[in-house]
Amino acid sequence: MGLLGTVIGMISSFSSIVGVKIEVLENGRTGEVQIARSSGRQSFDEAALQAVRKWRFVPAQEAVGGRTVRCFTTLSVVFRLN
Repeated sequence: MGLLGTVIGMISSFSSIVGVKIEVLENGRTGEVQIARSSGRQSFDEAALQAVRKWRFVPAQEAVGGRTVRCFTTLSVVFRLN
């Protein structure tokens, strides 16, 4: 395999994971979002934050009474180049 093949092989199997801590508000929208685990690449970290800010969630509910409440969760955003 030549240099071009090696580069294409490296690119085709590239992936990056960003851990994001998310505040989910009572209405299911995101509140504060922050990097919990960096991918090591600022561009991926920023793209993950921008994407997560647009997400909507089913809000958490109290066990008794079912009132919606604010909560925090951490999710992984995976970038994969196929």
